[in-house]
Amino acid sequence: MFLLSFAVSFCVGYLILRFEHLHRCFTGDVAIRGSHKVHHSAVSRIGGVSILVGWFVGLAMAGYYHRVQLDTIAIWLVCLLPAFLGGLVEDLTKAVPPIIRLFAAFLSAGLAYTLLGAAVSRVDVVGLDALLVMPAMAFVFTCFAVGGVAHAINIIDGLNGLASGVCLMALLALGYVAFQVEDAEIVLMCGLGVGAVLGFRVWNYPSGRIFCGDGGAYFLGAYVAILSAILVHRHS
Repeated sequence: MFLLSFAVSFCVGYLILRFEHLHRCFTGDVAIRGSHKVHHSAVSRIGGVSILVGWFVGLAMAGYYHRVQLDTIAIWLVCLLPAFLGGLVEDLTKAVPPIIRLFAAFLSAGLAYTLLGAAVSRVDVVGLDALLVMPAMAFVFTCFAVGGVAHAINIIDGLNGLASGVCLMALLALGYVAFQVEDAEIVLMCGLGVGAVLGFRVWNYPSGRIFCGDGGAYFLGAYVAILSAILVHRHS
């Protein structure tokens, strides 16, 4: 399933590049003189599509082999789509205000809190944990945390391989901890994420032929944050 996520992500990335001449006017990220951008020509910024599709196909295969419940697949997709779509629309139109994208990430966090049990109910800080015992405070803090991580990943998505590399290391670390506490579902989810990211990175690093974009950055940031919340919430 890891190899399938990698292969599908790799192939979708190839197709995006192969037919770039058809969509570059919509998806191209053009460097403007004086900006922080380091590339010199228009580069497609919808690499997040390859990550999402690779991850989802791997997850669907996991459902086919009964490694995860079918309703769980639908729930994960519903939870992550707001963050992804908020970023993807920005990639295509360059006209979505940051506040709208922030609320899209908050929506993903709220759905994950409600449907997946991704609650940040403790942070091992004296005083703060007493507040997080209250469901309302835990809900607000979870939205703040997941939205914050999603935007943090988007902020560092400006250099070939940086955002995806950080998420890759985070997923490997979370997967290792999940393996230690024998949480097979989180190990699986981390493995699928790693495969999808590696398939994208073939085209992104070091050549920078395709960018992760806001859609991919928000998706990966929300994904890592939600997995982190679930892992800590489930295991003391």
